Amino acid sequence: MFYLVGEGENTEKFYFESFSVPGVLKVDYKHYKLSTRQLVEKAIANSEGKSYTEVWVVFDLDYNPARGDEQYAEFADAIQYAKKHGVKVAYSIDSFEIWFRLHYENVTTRIARQQLYADLSQRWETDYEQFGKEAASALDIANRLEEDPSASREEAINRAKSLHDEYQDYPYKDQPSITTVYRLVHNLITREKKERYE
Repeated sequence: MFYLVGEGENTEKFYFESFSVPGVLKVDYKHYKLSTRQLVEKAIANSEGKSYTEVWVVFDLDYNPARGDEQYAEFADAIQYAKKHGVKVAYSIDSFEIWFRLHYENVTTRIARQQLYADLSQRWETDYEQFGKEAASALDIANRLEEDPSASREEAINRAKSLHDEYQDYPYKDQPSITTVYRLVHNLITREKKERYE
C-alpha cells in the first residue's frame, strides 16, 4: 500500500486513489490542513510500525508575497526533513495543477496558480477555479486526462523529469513552475520495485 499525506482535500486524493487496482495496488491518501513541516511529521507519525510499500507527502509551495522569502526556507526544510526520515516528497511550485498542464505541453516559466486554473478551465470547458476542486469534478480528472487524445501521462512524466533535472540544483525561489509528482506517478505505475524512484 502507498500511504500519502497531503494538503489537498479532493483533487490530489481522487487523482492518486484512481491508481488503486484491487488486489494489486492500494493508495491511501489522507489530507490535513497543516504546514509542510507538519504534513511530514504527520506522515512519519502515521506510518510508524506500519509496512507501507512507500510513504509520500504531497504539497505545494503556495508562495505568499506578504510572508517573504522565509517560505522558501520552510519549504526546503520540510523536504529535507522528509528525506531524513525516509518519506518521499511530491512537491509542486506553485500549484499541483502544473502536473495536469504538463500532460498537454512543456512549461519553462513560473506560471501563477490562477493562470493554471484558467488554462484548465479552457481545456476542460469548465470553471476550474470555482468547480475543479469539488469532489464531483475532482473524481473525473484522472479519466479526463486518460481519455483526452491531447493529453499524455507519459509525456507529462518526461516533461516534469526534464524540468526537475534541469532546475533541481537551483534555489526554490529561482525554479520555474516545476513538480516532482512525476516520481510518485512513476512509482504508482511501476510494478518492479527496483525500477522505482528511491
